[in-house]
Amino acid sequence: MVLKKSRPALPSDTNQPLTDRSKNPILTYENLIRMIFQTKQFIFSVSHLFLLLFLLLISDHPYAQSTWVPSTPSGPVIIDMKGYTFGQLNKISREQSFNDAILGEVLLGRGGSNAFTSFGNQPPGLVTNPWLFCFDEDRYEELEQLIGSYVVLIHKRPKRSTLLSCSGTNELVDIYPVNEYHPLDITFAEGSKMTLGPEISSGVESGKITNVIKSRQFSRNYFMTIQVGGSGSQFRHFVIYDHDIYDFAIESLKMGVNVRLHYVDRLSQRGYYGNNIKSLVWKMEIIE
Repeated sequence: MVLKKSRPALPSDTNQPLTDRSKNPILTYENLIRMIFQTKQFIFSVSHLFLLLFLLLISDHPYAQSTWVPSTPSGPVIIDMKGYTFGQLNKISREQSFNDAILGEVLLGRGGSNAFTSFGNQPPGLVTNPWLFCFDEDRYEELEQLIGSYVVLIHKRPKRSTLLSCSGTNELVDIYPVNEYHPLDITFAEGSKMTLGPEISSGVESGKITNVIKSRQFSRNYFMTIQVGGSGSQFRHFVIYDHDIYDFAIESLKMGVNVRLHYVDRLSQRGYYGNNIKSLVWKMEIIE
């Protein structure tokens, strides 16, 4: 007699009704198909997410460097920044008698004119002439003594809630007279002119730096405006990528000196350059 080993009872060997077995989701064909489909969807979603992140990292789009930026039809608006401005402090005024926030006005560059013909590309409304700023009443007498003087203005956005009643968009951080006789140890700064986008043209231009702005919305982006020729009503906007040139531009602005800029015009995919052309400064030197 041959003895046969017994085997465990399988679900199919039991007398359990099919309806009862279907209560176990693992054993149902429909749930098995659903699990496979969900797994494929997950893998598909993750792969597309990594692809999107990769494209953003290599692209020249502002969203590769920021999260959300309010915009106008002409491009994103810079609402979070720190900047330096050079010009003549023209006036300070209280817009309403009960208002503790004071409005100040600086005429950009040399010459004391509010005329402003600008060219080049930058975020909309970033630089205007006159340059308006807000400050607390307790600094009124300090600024009153500087009326008519050429000053360096340090400012930021956004302004504090206590200054919301002031019509200016910039908050005063500090202000002091221009130091034209402060010698610099370094008289030039140079970086790389290589960046994304085909080169269109290049050139050299001179003038006084009136605005240097660091955007905290876009990393590695510095904006600069010069008064062409060091006087008059024509202003030109540039962009800086190199941090050393950015620091040198600030020191040149503080002295109110003329500088010589070497730049290259390149196409840009970034929407805040107006006609998608950026003028990148790659070398700067003080004109003795």
